[in-house]
This record gives sequence, C-alpha cells and structure tokens, in this order.
Amino acid sequence: MNYFAIGFVAVVGVVGLGVDYQQQSVHAGLGLGQMSAADYVGTFEARFLGAKADARAAERERARKTAWREGGIQYLPEAPEGWTRRKYSESSNAAIMYNDTAFFEDLARDGTAKSMAEGLQSKDAMTKARKMDAHSYVYEHGDEVVFVSIDARNKPDTKSLHGIIGSTMQVGGSFKGTTGMQGYDVIGGVGFVELEANKRKMSAAQKKSSKHGFRRAHFRRLVGTVGFGQEVGVTVHANASSKTTNEILAAIDWDGLNNMLSTPMALVGNDVTMPEGTDVEALAEEQTALRAKYATLRARVAEFRLRNLDAAAFMFSTLAPGKTDISGGKVPDLSNLIDAAFRKEMRNLMAGKPSDHDFERIVSMIEVRPKSERTQNKGEMSEELKRELSGVSEAQTPSAPMADPALPRSEQAEAASTGGGVMAAIGSFFGGMAPTAAPAPQKAAVVVRSGNGKAGFGAAVGKCASNGVGKLCTVRD
Repeated sequence: MNYFAIGFVAVVGVVGLGVDYQQQSVHAGLGLGQMSAADYVGTFEARFLGAKADARAAERERARKTAWREGGIQYLPEAPEGWTRRKYSESSNAAIMYNDTAFFEDLARDGTAKSMAEGLQSKDAMTKARKMDAHSYVYEHGDEVVFVSIDARNKPDTKSLHGIIGSTMQVGGSFKGTTGMQGYDVIGGVGFVELEANKRKMSAAQKKSSKHGFRRAHFRRLVGTVGFGQEVGVTVHANASSKTTNEILAAIDWDGLNNMLSTPMALVGNDVTMPEGTDVEALAEEQTALRAKYATLRARVAEFRLRNLDAAAFMFSTLAPGKTDISGGKVPDLSNLIDAAFRKEMRNLMAGKPSDHDFERIVSMIEVRPKSERTQNKGEMSEELKRELSGVSEAQTPSAPMADPALPRSEQAEAASTGGGVMAAIGSFFGGMAPTAAPAPQKAAVVVRSGNGKAGFGAAVGKCASNGVGKLCTVRD
C-alpha cells in the first residue's frame, strides 16, 4: 500500500477544500473563519441545485432549437372524429384557395394545360404547393374544409442594414393585399382576426356581391400570431362554420407552439380561456392593433439607426452582413426593450389592466422635438462678422444692410427692418462670390508739356504723355 500517495491525495483534498471555503466566504462577504460549517455545507446544496437548474435550462434550450428547426407543423392536431387530414398538394384546394391559384394547381394535377404559358404557371403552382406541405395541413369533413399553416419567423437583426430594411418592410406585411380586418375570436390566448379578401383575386361575381360591407372570398381568411420579433404565425383558410373551425383551432398544441420561442408569451396555452362575457372579437382586434403599433415602433427605431449610421461601420456591415452595428455603437439597440414592453402591454391587455405607456417612453428616446416646442433662439450675427462677410471696411459701415437680390421683395423689406439676420448675411456672402462688374478706375488727369521730362504717371515725353501703362499722344500742336 502506497501510504505516501494516500497522504498526498488527502493533503490535496484538504487544501482544495480550504480554497473553496475561502472563496465561498468571500462570496458571502465574510472573513476567513467566520462562515460556520453548516453554512458552508449549505453552499454545496445551493450550488448543486443551481447546477441542476442550469442543466435543465440547457436541455430545454436544445429541445427548443430542435423544435424550431422542425417547424410548427408538429403541433397541428390529428383529424377530429369524422374528419380527414391531408397534405396541401395531395388534392384540389379550390374550396379554400383563390380561383386562379386553385386553377393552376389543378392543371398541374390533371395535366390539361393547353399552352406553354399555362404549363409554366401550373408547374410553378405545384412547386409552391409542395413547399406548403412542410408547414400546412388541410382538414376536410363533407363540404367543410379548413386549411391551417404555421410559419415560424426569426427575430430581425436590428443592427445590420439588411435587418433594418427588413424591419421597416415587415410593418403590415401580414396584411399585404388587404384593405381591412375584423375581430374573429381568441383561442388559446391568441387573438384571431379575419382579413378582408384581396379584391384582385376575387371573381367578378364575388366582387359584385361584396360591393357593400366586408369583402369575403368563398372562404374565411384568419390570422393569429404568438410572440413578437421571434414569432409563430398561424394562417387559416376556413370554408366551414365558425363552430367546426374553432374545434380544429382549439385542438392545436398552443403550449408547444409557445415553447418554440426563446421567451414564451404569458397567457398563451391550451389552458388559457377568456372569462364569461368577454368581447373576444374586440379583444382580438386590440391584440392585432397592439402588435401593429409595436411593429411600427420597431421600424421607427430602425430608421433612427439608419439616420445615425457610421460610415466605417456601415462599410463593414455591408461587407459582413449581421456582424457590425451600422451606427458604430452610437445608438443603443432598443429591440430587447421593445420586446419586453410589448409583452407587458399584451399581458395588461389580456388582464384588463391599463397601459403602462412604455410605448410613449421609447418613442421619446428617438423622437425629435416638434418645431412648435423648440426654443426660438435663432441667435444674432455680430456687426463685425456682418461687415467682414459683406466686404465693407469699418470706415465704410453701411447705414442699412444690403438686400439680398435672391429674396422676394417682402422678405428683403423684412431683412432690412430687422438688421439683416443670419439668412441675409449668408445671402450677401454668397452674393459676394458671384461675378459682378468691376468698378471703373478713377481717371488721372493727363498733362501734356513740351520738353523732355522724365517719363512717368502724368509726365510728358515729347508729344505723348504716359498714364500708368497707357500712353496718350497729341495728333497736332
């Protein structure tokens, strides 16, 4: 038995324990020897439980990222009793799609295209239909059809130019091609609104029948969203009654969709129900309006960063997209603050609490004060600077300021009455730079004398007199 080795390990263990004891004492704000043995043992339990919590959090994040990559289609329900479920591309979607879209999809299925143009469009329509299979299902029961699609969207990068442009373009993107909406219902804590049909995609008969009031195609188009920034959008085309449509929507795994987000939303899940008597249509509209309001705020912040870009940082951001803040660090990233404010406002809305006005506070950080609220101190130009810019010496100070010929007469009169002001001085400065007629030089008297005087200014040489660089000669005596 190697007693030396055993002793060495014991000494190392004691020394290591002593170092750890000292570190925990410092962490607790105690001097060496002040922490009791029981308190020291307690730190092991706290650290052990903390490590377990960190491990669980890391495991949850790995699972979340896996779910995000697989997409939200995994949380769509199986077909309810009496219903069937299929992929979007497997059959005709005329019941829940616009006329032209369904037409070209059906051409691709039965191969009845009569021209090259029809063949190309039908091929493109089927390519899009197969892509739809990755995140959509169609539920059918008799003549009732409900299409549900899940779209997972990453949070835009608010530092790079590409992300800023994306942020500004996303405003109202969910409602592109529509002219209105109305509240539908709140399911799983998620507000759904019905979007008005795109008039360009409606048949002539539909346009005529929808001349007054809300324009609806032959199906209902609903949208709902979970999250903000990083979000999961749910699109529904329902050619079915509200009752059967809601049965399918209620069967969605809302907890699973919510947990796809890095920060899940409060009051979203399958157990979330609204109190009796809640106006769910109005609440759905308010949710959508709040989301649009904060999306607009995100776009305004992006534009603010764009106005304050740093040239060098902008160049690096262009060369390496997403790696460099285009403002060069001058403008703080407010995206996390906007996300947190939206979540708090949404929670207040769902709970019936008043707004905390975080939106207004964030706007005040980036908004330029309106002209009506700014101080009107325009400043005055010193008399010395006025004379310098106008090219007048101190001994030749004009009694009245020179009018700017570029200004209207009314403004010239105002400038003269107020002593010129900044704009008048700048106008005279730039006016002085314009080419003007040179003043005529003063003429010296030409003296003609006989004799051989010395040539010079005003002196005669023979019958010619020199005047500076010129010479004047008499023709006769």
